[in-house]
Amino acid sequence: MNFLPNYISVGVDVASSFSWFCILTPDGKEFRKSFKVMHDSADSLKNAVLTIKKAEEQYSMKSKIFLESTGIYHFPLFCHLNELGFEVFVINPLITNSNKNIGIRKVKNDRYDAKRIAYLGYSPDLKVSVMPTDLIMNLRCLCREYYSLIDNRSAYLNKLKSQLSIVFPGFSKVFSNVTGATSIAILTRFSTPEAILNAEPNQVLDLIALTSRKGLRYAKTKYELLLNAASNALNFRYNLSSVYDVLDLHLHFIQQYDKKIELILSKISMSKRGSRIARRVLYAVALASVRVKRNGDAINPVLHAYYQKKKESKAPKVALGAIMHKISNIIFAVLRDQKHFELKTPEQHKKQYQKLTNAA
Repeated sequence: MNFLPNYISVGVDVASSFSWFCILTPDGKEFRKSFKVMHDSADSLKNAVLTIKKAEEQYSMKSKIFLESTGIYHFPLFCHLNELGFEVFVINPLITNSNKNIGIRKVKNDRYDAKRIAYLGYSPDLKVSVMPTDLIMNLRCLCREYYSLIDNRSAYLNKLKSQLSIVFPGFSKVFSNVTGATSIAILTRFSTPEAILNAEPNQVLDLIALTSRKGLRYAKTKYELLLNAASNALNFRYNLSSVYDVLDLHLHFIQQYDKKIELILSKISMSKRGSRIARRVLYAVALASVRVKRNGDAINPVLHAYYQKKKESKAPKVALGAIMHKISNIIFAVLRDQKHFELKTPEQHKKQYQKLTNAA
């Protein structure tokens, strides 16, 4: 290090049930060897705090503690240390991964990772992540669970469609949304083609009209289609009684997921406060950024590539929302640094950061 810091750097490599601590003095030496702290042990956490305070007393300096962001596992430790009055910072893993060769040999284990993070804490241009508020953390938790429930529901929906194709092939042509209110009501009350054919017409008609809320004319049209599909199913299907049992299970699980998803959405209670004009501008810029020219070249290659990658796992509108978020960050950076926008790939950003770090 080309300068003498005025604080003690504490690097913490966080795992799910334990963390490794490394305390570095301003001259770059270990106050003591890296040590392991168990998260479920009050004594272990207390000893870590006492060791840090002992280093502060010996060198008459305050400490700064640096944690690598590890999904959700670093949050409890961050809050615990912050409540005790320490200055705690979170580092993006991309930064720590790009600085694996600063000052210590290339060894991959938790002990040396903690030491590497502590060394990184002395970098003068180190960028740390802003710790989100409790509101943001709650929204993240709920949104994470929402998407998990949606994925699980989709899995059961696909299973339901597969089972229907075996015992009732034409049903999905009558009701394209097999988990809609009308479809579920029919499958719950009349689970087999025979049950539909033998039922009183008014029973089926009233059920369709009531659940669809589209009137008797719509109900009659759907009823005729349903009768035709049920008649055809008698001629072409693999009539396994176990499949109907599985259908009931899948319907039950889907209905339970729907209830939980509705509960999550009610708790998220998203607000659209803010400038409608700003949202429209961001939306228009995002649309323009992911377009391609007539020759096939992307207008913004970086955002276009990011958009295509997002679409592999997300719906197009969700991916476009991610582009809007990226553009907001770019606008903020331009205003903060008072510099003209310069298009750079993630690899160029990484090389630039490595160059600045090595120069320091």
